[in-house]
Parts: sequence; structure tokens; C-alpha cells
Amino acid sequence: MFGVYAKRIYAGFNIGVKKQGIINKIKKGSLLSQYNQANFLDFGNNFGGTIGFIVSDKFNIEANVNLNSTAGYKRAFNAEGVSYQENLNLNYTTINLLAKKMNTKSTLDNKVYSTNFIGGIYASYLRNAVSDINGVSRNLAEYNSSDFGIILGVEQDRYITKTLVITPGIRYNQGISNITNSDSPFESSRNFSFEFNLGVKYIFLKKGK
Repeated sequence: MFGVYAKRIYAGFNIGVKKQGIINKIKKGSLLSQYNQANFLDFGNNFGGTIGFIVSDKFNIEANVNLNSTAGYKRAFNAEGVSYQENLNLNYTTINLLAKKMNTKSTLDNKVYSTNFIGGIYASYLRNAVSDINGVSRNLAEYNSSDFGIILGVEQDRYITKTLVITPGIRYNQGISNITNSDSPFESSRNFSFEFNLGVKYIFLKKGK
């Protein structure tokens, strides 16, 4: 059928909910430097597909292609006699490349699970950037089209069957590249997020004889 079943390959999908934000440095002399800023909680999401390669019982390599992955912030800006609130929404398509250290154990009810430590990188393409200030939205051109960063996390594979696995996990994503250009009032901006991620994957086992 497959010729050879991909005994070391799995595929599936993943969704995530995250607390997101941006680390900014304001340009000297910018009008924005005259404002006091207050951050509010800003939640985002991502969803996409997963494909992985099982190198050994202790090590996996995985790629996530997130069709949509959000970033941004919610902030209040206050100066003498002036105040406003901005919701910045950045929408990316993102590829994650991950290495996973597996630690497999069995529970008392004979169900298998594996606690995995994650490290990797991501690359993102910005599809649009929208700023909503006091209910008025506008598209922005002051953000670069790409973003790069690192991913660290921990997750747990829960085996429903030998081939079907549910994987809840927690990840921290930290941008390395400056996502703003010369049109921005910020000298530099870097994305970050704390994410709860849930994956479902199917393992393609080797065909038996």
C-alpha cells in the first residue's frame, strides 16, 4: 500500500492560546516618548498542521506550520491632557522547527505518556498589521514582513492508542529580530508570548509482515 509504512513519521494539527506582548524601545525625541504607557492583558491564538520524525525513543524532530499566529499588544497611552488606548494586532504565518527530548513512563493504569522538553526556532511572515485606537482601525506599514525567534517549552504526549496521541503543552516564544522599520516611533520591537498548545497526531507505524 504505502510500500513501506513511515514507521518514524507522525502528522496532525495543533492549536494554541497565548498571552502575547511586544518589548519596545522608543526612539529618542519621538512624540511617543512624552506618553506614559500601561499594558493590559492581550490574548492571541494560533492553529496549523504538524509533521514529525521519530529519530529514537528519546528524540523527535518536529515542524509546525501555523496558518495563522497572532502577536501584538493592548496599551493605554497618557500625557498631559491626552489619553488613548491602542490594540495592535499582527497576523503571521509561522513555521516552527523543534527538537524534542522524550522521557517515556507508564502510569499505574497501564496507559503510556511521555514528558517532552522542547527547544527550537520559528520564522514568521507578516500578512497584516492593524492598529485600533479608541475604536478606529487603520492598517500599518511600519512593521517588517518577517520575524525570527526561539521557542522553549514542555509538553506531555498522552497515548490514546498506539497511533493516536494528544499532546498538551506550554511554550515560551521570544522574538530575536527587530520587527519595526524606520517609519515606526519605536527604535526596536520584539514579540514574545506564553502559550498553551494542544496537539493531536497520528503515528504511521511500520507495516507488519
